[in-house]
Amino acid sequence: MRVCISLRCSIGNNLWEDNLRSEPRWERLVLEACISNPEVTEIYTTGYEWPNGRLATEKYRGLIKSFSPHDCILLIQDWNASIITSHPFRAVIVNIFHGPWMEQIEEVKQTTAKLGNNIFFVIGHSVLYSEEKNPTPPLPGEAFNMRGRGNPKHSHLKNFTTMERLFYLPLPWIPQSYYEDRFFNKVLLFSQRLIFVHQLTNSTIIKWAMNKMQKNPELKLKILTGWCPGEPKDHINNVTFFLKEDINDYFWKLDELQPYLNIKDRVKIHLGIDWSDILRICSISKLYITHEKHYGGPPMEAGMFGIPFIGTGSWGALADCPDYIYTPCDKEACTILDRLMTDHDYYNKIALSYNKYAVETYSFDTFNKNMNTILRSQGII
Repeated sequence: MRVCISLRCSIGNNLWEDNLRSEPRWERLVLEACISNPEVTEIYTTGYEWPNGRLATEKYRGLIKSFSPHDCILLIQDWNASIITSHPFRAVIVNIFHGPWMEQIEEVKQTTAKLGNNIFFVIGHSVLYSEEKNPTPPLPGEAFNMRGRGNPKHSHLKNFTTMERLFYLPLPWIPQSYYEDRFFNKVLLFSQRLIFVHQLTNSTIIKWAMNKMQKNPELKLKILTGWCPGEPKDHINNVTFFLKEDINDYFWKLDELQPYLNIKDRVKIHLGIDWSDILRICSISKLYITHEKHYGGPPMEAGMFGIPFIGTGSWGALADCPDYIYTPCDKEACTILDRLMTDHDYYNKIALSYNKYAVETYSFDTFNKNMNTILRSQGII
């Protein structure tokens, strides 16, 4: 089958570079999954920078062709509906998360029908946030109704409670498993997108890590903020401002950090680093200590490497994992982290469980099988 992947204009050139800030983008993940899909014979892109050559890096040269809607299956994020309504495609798969055209879905469906497009909407786990444990997700390719699935966090879900042609298709987050026993590693990793510096100083978990480091001279702490160089910010007294100095220097001048100056050389705050560097840091880490995260890059990275972490609630990317650990209480989280630091058997149980669930749910191979199942069920391939 021929696949066309629509790129958002905000992506820019770095979609095809390794400077991916805190995680790779949807388009790149889907592209690389499709490259490995045995059913895919040709790949096209609507890329806003194509065909001037800037996207044709060596990694993709010869694999991607300039845009052609003919007999293609379009994969698109939920905005830029103009492409859907102006070109005839064999089928259109729209990944729903949010977007300004949500309220125009019926109009989009009617317009695409005139073009002969078969349009399908897919969702991943990120839209299934709820206060209670989610029921078992439907089988890949199984259409379902969102009603009765807990209390969704995102109000836009009401738009899809009765929608036809809605399928469960988790994002292809994991190109491969990097699992190994990391219990004896000495790095504690805190990773969160675009975090203000004072959020770090007010974090109970960060202080837990620093107290551990004062007792154990082998431990190190790495913090991934997601900020690009030149844009790190802080937020104090309801005022947000750019930092005028190195983020690490600024961090250690804050009053809250003065009791921990003796471990300064073992703490490193990173700005926007290459994806390859993120993988390297994960490979040497023992625990993800970002208690505030529910979904997104850090839990997926943890699952990919088999690194335990603690969620704050019963929702998120790994929430249906049988051994998923969560608590809204920072004090209880610190107690669990203490056990993960010292109990090798418990550590491995959680690490293996997270890795198994993440790979079975979010690997490239799983995504391809799920997408092919949806297309076959609808008679597209």
